Amino acid sequence: MELNANYQELHNLAKHIIHLSEGSSAILCSLESLLLAHARRFPDSVPVHDAVEYQRSLFQSTNLRLQSLSKKVENTINLTYHIVAQQDNKLANEMNEIILSDSTSMSVIATLTMLFLPGTAIAVSPSPITPRDRVWNRGLIVRRRCSEVTSSGPLMAALL
Repeated sequence: MELNANYQELHNLAKHIIHLSEGSSAILCSLESLLLAHARRFPDSVPVHDAVEYQRSLFQSTNLRLQSLSKKVENTINLTYHIVAQQDNKLANEMNEIILSDSTSMSVIATLTMLFLPGTAIAVSPSPITPRDRVWNRGLIVRRRCSEVTSSGPLMAALL
């Protein structure tokens, strides 16, 4: 399951919900003040008072819905974050397994190298340069033979 989360859009949505909630709360405060002032100034105007009371109840329900929506968006952000973290953790575990298998391969190579390198170094010994081994090559003296290979059978048997 791959999740393409757009955190910027989710946070943008949360920001807009906060702004709407603030605006709705401010309107509620204004409507409550309006209701008190209208009741004092026009006590006999019941239909207007009821209409303003109805608008107040609408904004109260809008405010409650905005609070609920804010919690839902927050939960969605948290869930998305945790799903992505879980996917990253799974990928890190897979990479760790690959690294461990590479480490095992390197240990085998190092062990084999440690086993055969001393015998190889002893089996091949450099020969001294004698005058007949020297060759004139464009002004430089070059060795004709770099090394001699000696018999290493008994020596390798002794090492093993």
